[in-house]
Amino acid sequence: MVIRRLFLVVPFLLFPSPLMSQIQNDEADEAAVLAAVARVAEAFKTSDAQLLLAQVADDASFMLPGVPTIHGKENIVPLYTRVMENTTYRLLDPLDEMVEDVMIQGDLAVVRLTFHGASRPKAGGEEREFTNRVVNVYVRQPDGSWKLRWDIGVPDASES
Repeated sequence: MVIRRLFLVVPFLLFPSPLMSQIQNDEADEAAVLAAVARVAEAFKTSDAQLLLAQVADDASFMLPGVPTIHGKENIVPLYTRVMENTTYRLLDPLDEMVEDVMIQGDLAVVRLTFHGASRPKAGGEEREFTNRVVNVYVRQPDGSWKLRWDIGVPDASES
């Protein structure tokens, strides 16, 4: 059911049209989705893997550069636990400046953002700045909360 809805939403992201300006997000839904995005950002800022994983749907898929797609929360948990144990992150721009678009249709929300941050190995080493272009898909859960279903990220082309 969610996959069929994505086929309806994804073309709007790839081929923007005047129809996009007609989509009006419910303010409460948009606030709840943005709060979920903020919790994900907070998890990275505080290296809190458990906070991050609490925001992830059980059937999530993470599509990140340089690694095969990771399917299922049970496979995402070990990766991000290891990443957060070994790396510190910080945001270089305020989150509200990173979020570029939010589109909500029913129980599906698509968030497009540019994540500008820095990372440093906890064992020592140089800090590395990065900018990733990200599309996140959130799905409303039966309890009304929003969970991250798809995390799709690519490095900004200007950093290549």
